Parts: sequence; C-alpha cells; structure tokens
Amino acid sequence: MIKNTVIQFLNEVLYKSIRQQHVDEHLFEYLYNAISWFDETEELSVNFHLSFLMKLTRFLGFAPRPQLRLDQKYFDLQDGNFTSLAPVHPYYTSDEEGKSLMLLLSTAFQKNNEIKFSNAYRRLLLDKILIYYQLHTASFGQVKSHQILEEVLS
Repeated sequence: MIKNTVIQFLNEVLYKSIRQQHVDEHLFEYLYNAISWFDETEELSVNFHLSFLMKLTRFLGFAPRPQLRLDQKYFDLQDGNFTSLAPVHPYYTSDEEGKSLMLLLSTAFQKNNEIKFSNAYRRLLLDKILIYYQLHTASFGQVKSHQILEEVLS
C-alpha cells in the first residue's frame, strides 16, 4: 500500500515535470534503476520520494548548486543556490532545510534510512521540493497526490 502510494505520487510529479520530445537515455536509466530498486527493496525507505525528486533535478536541468561558503545560510529555491542574505521573495529555506535537501541529493538510496527526519519535517521538505519544482518547471501546477502520500506515511 505504501509503495503504491509513493509510486502514484512520483508518477504525477514525473508526468508534470518531464515534457521532453527527444530520447534521454540517462534520464531513462535513472528512472528505471531508482524505481526498480524501490520496488525490489524489502525495507521501506520513508525518504525515497524526497531523495528521488532531489536526484531527478540533475536530469531536468535545475539541480541545486552546493553551499560554497559557511555564511551562506539560505537556499534560494528560485535561483537554486545558497545565499548569505535572505532573498526578498518568499521562496527560500533555512540553513538546516537547505542542508537536508543537499543531503538527500547526495545520499545513495540504499542509505536513505540512515537519514532521520520526523514526519513533520519530512512533510516540510516535500513542500519545499514541490515549490522548487513549480519554480523551475513550466506549467507544473499543483500536485494533488502528495496529501494522500502524507496521510499514508504518517
């Protein structure tokens, strides 16, 4: 039940974010390997969807740029980079949230369960990731299945 709900959610995000007309072997390979791993793994990975979406940004062309200096405390969701000052728009994260997003981006799926987030924090990160996708994907719109996913994962 949980895996099906996660896959339905990811399917909706993929449908809204991939608009390519050409063959992309690297994207296909990533999707195939990630979803196959998720399907075959025995242990439920509650962070899989977060990690999957952060890694997917590399293939969609808007992967976040890493923090370069310690004084860069804010992750600007609109520009996709860390900044020293809070942006004038509302689309940014705190230092901790930005670091969590980068951790999800860099951690292998097999090690996702070593990342410990509360359910509330996981929901917050998902909301930030969806905003990030909305800002970087034309006509992305609202994702409806994430409320169902939140209910199932809580």
